[in-house]
Amino acid sequence: MLSPKELSEILKAKRMKITPQRLEVYRAFTGPEEHPTATEIYEKVRQQMPTLSFATIYQSLGFFCRLHLLQTIDVGDGVMRYDVEPRPHPHFRCEQCGKVFNLDFAYHKHLDQDVAKKTGFTIRCHQTYFLGTCRECQK
Repeated sequence: MLSPKELSEILKAKRMKITPQRLEVYRAFTGPEEHPTATEIYEKVRQQMPTLSFATIYQSLGFFCRLHLLQTIDVGDGVMRYDVEPRPHPHFRCEQCGKVFNLDFAYHKHLDQDVAKKTGFTIRCHQTYFLGTCRECQK
């Protein structure tokens, strides 16, 4: 996850406008293990900026996704979530508590290259997720 200073530097380098709203939306992500929905981000940001609209949240999230600073993820629950770790990596969603976890396994690092090589397809991106019960819910 980028610091506010790093984020500002990237936006400046890309000649993108740095607004307090954009910075606050990005700041709403507390770490790479969090996978909030747009509504959750909206509720968090509204605590700091009560007049901010939901449309501004969506526009800011889309802006960061287009710059590859965020990615959207689908973990099979019908809800679009946002991930502050833009590199491809698998996720696990607990079917009991709904929490989403990052998984980082070596086999996954070259999966798109392996698929492209075996099929001749051009792979732009991929998403992998696993469903089950997390350790905490198994207790």
